[in-house]
Parts: sequence; C-alpha cells; structure tokens
Amino acid sequence: GVVPGLIRRNETKAGRRLIVFARISDRPGGLAGLLALFAQNGANLVEVEHVREGVDLHVRETGVQAVLEVRSAEHADAVIAAARAAGYGIERIETR
Repeated sequence: GVVPGLIRRNETKAGRRLIVFARISDRPGGLAGLLALFAQNGANLVEVEHVREGVDLHVRETGVQAVLEVRSAEHADAVIAAARAAGYGIERIETR
C-alpha cells in the first residue's frame, strides 16, 4: 500500500533500510552463510529474493537481493564491508 511504501522510502533515505545484491554459492548453505553474516553484524533481514535472470552469474552461483534494517548509514557501510571481507560480491542497490 501507499503508507508502507512511504515508510520504506523514509527508512532508506534515513539510512535505516539497506537493500543489497549479493552473489552467493548456489550450493546448500550458500544463502544461510550470507544471512548468518548479516545477523552477526546486527542487520535485521526484512526480505530476501533469489535473482537469477538478467544477471551475469557463474554456473555455480546465484544472486540474492536482500532488504535489511540497519541502525544508520555507517552501520550499513559496516555490514557491506563485512560481507566483502568474507568474500561475497555485494553491491548496494539505490532506491528511488
């Protein structure tokens, strides 16, 4: 609806909602590892979606779009840095 959409946009602008795209192993446990990393770094998962079409992926990997609640823009940066340090190809997705 309209109200939830406005709330999500405000959270994103305030740095409280982080939307990322990550490349993960397309093997059992691949997604669980990424989600555990988010949790260990204090990010709350709101939504996750597999993305396979329209993305250049290796045969043994899959794409995941995740919506996370974070404390601040700095916290969002720290979550992304932790994922990169753990070897994940991760990108912040801009929202409009």
